[in-house]
Amino acid sequence: MFHYKILWNYKLSPKLSDHLNLYKTNKSKEYLIPPPVLNRGSTTIDVLRNSSDETECREMIQKWGRDIYKAWNQHHDVVDTIAKGFVEKNKAIIRRT
Repeated sequence: MFHYKILWNYKLSPKLSDHLNLYKTNKSKEYLIPPPVLNRGSTTIDVLRNSSDETECREMIQKWGRDIYKAWNQHHDVVDTIAKGFVEKNKAIIRRT
């Protein structure tokens, strides 16, 4: 969602879950193998406790998200396919940054 500059809100979360469930009905044998435990990103701090204001908190969350994204790089094609479908299906309600 960072790549597509989606302004995420919690109303989109159940819609993404529904989209993933539909996707998986046709791809039941497709699995994402997680990276090894110590290779899942370097940002491991408590964001809320370690940020002094909303801007810093947002920056820390984005850094965490980018770290996770990099760690799962072997699955970017699959995840991008899912993201494109989600964005297309929900374009009427999605806002971008």
